[in-house]
Amino acid sequence: CLLPAALWAMYLSIVNLQAPFTFSYGWEWLTCEAGFLAIFLHPQPWSRRRFSMLSPPPRLVIWLFRWLAFRLLLGAGMSKVGRNSSACWRDLTCTTT
Repeated sequence: CLLPAALWAMYLSIVNLQAPFTFSYGWEWLTCEAGFLAIFLHPQPWSRRRFSMLSPPPRLVIWLFRWLAFRLLLGAGMSKVGRNSSACWRDLTCTTT
């Protein structure tokens, strides 16, 4: 299986062509990165082992996914309290009832 790599390459070409449904939303490169990391979660065809409890996915890939999630959450939080945000987010009162 080269399917995950082929799917990532197709999505990357769509993003690079700046298709209307991916242009200027801010998540297109994040999904490209997540797709690239997902390639390494798939068992390689030349190795005979399949993922099980005795042979989990590579630890580095799991940590890179965690780093990706951290950057996503940090970026979402920074956009709420940044310079161009509304006043209620800067005052931390948007979520009060």
